[in-house]
Amino acid sequence: MKTILCLLSVFLAFECSAQSCNEANSLLSVRKRKVGSTEYIIFTLMKPSATSVQETDAQPPFIQDGSGQTVHVNGCKFKKVTFKNVMWTCKTKIISGSTHLVKQVKNIGQFEGIISYIIGYSCNTKSIVNYDYDDGDKKKVVLRLRR
Repeated sequence: MKTILCLLSVFLAFECSAQSCNEANSLLSVRKRKVGSTEYIIFTLMKPSATSVQETDAQPPFIQDGSGQTVHVNGCKFKKVTFKNVMWTCKTKIISGSTHLVKQVKNIGQFEGIISYIIGYSCNTKSIVNYDYDDGDKKKVVLRLRR
């Protein structure tokens, strides 16, 4: 019982400290978008000066950082996107649109300056390209998927 109360207090402390941020290196949102047969996952960062992004292929099982719980992600193929040197106490909005190729986007870790997502997508995806661009005081990191 003591262990459960301890874990609950840690969780509540994190939830109370999680906030929407506009500070440098804050991950503001994650969006799914479809235009014709092309689909996008768009990560929006606020004024990133020291943020780095790594995109890699991934395979289940996916483990939630902190809890060690297995996380189910819909899809046939998977990518892991990891942001380093970010404001990890910020709450990030996940905005989902109706898509065919992108099956699911799930956060699997957010701790000590690192935030990680798993993207599940369809087996018939032929091309995945990642790029980024500046948009005023924000930076967009984009994964583009095509059939």
